[in-house]
Amino acid sequence: MVIPFSFRYPKQESYAVRHINLKIDTGEKLAVIGELDYEYYQSLLAVVFQDYKLFSFSIKENLDFGKESDDKTIVNELTQVGLKSKLDSLSNGIYTNLHKNFEADGFEPSGGEG
Repeated sequence: MVIPFSFRYPKQESYAVRHINLKIDTGEKLAVIGELDYEYYQSLLAVVFQDYKLFSFSIKENLDFGKESDDKTIVNELTQVGLKSKLDSLSNGIYTNLHKNFEADGFEPSGGEG
């Protein structure tokens, strides 16, 4: 992952480092010390656990859990992971329920699609 990075010492107007791209390789560890804009970095990162759970809600609600993303953002996320054609095949798109617990036309994703 490559993220833009700038740093300045407390109470200083000029930056010590400004507008560099920081590349973090898979498995590499990074410690950032000091005040951070946590919301900004949280928007860049995601955690995907191997024992994830899919709820019997819509695709959008499963992806958007705790946030309020617009439909376009959700569709873009699904496109980036190669699920656009699957999404296009569903009659209710991102509003299709996962599983068939509550709706007969719910979508049962395979392990790779989940």
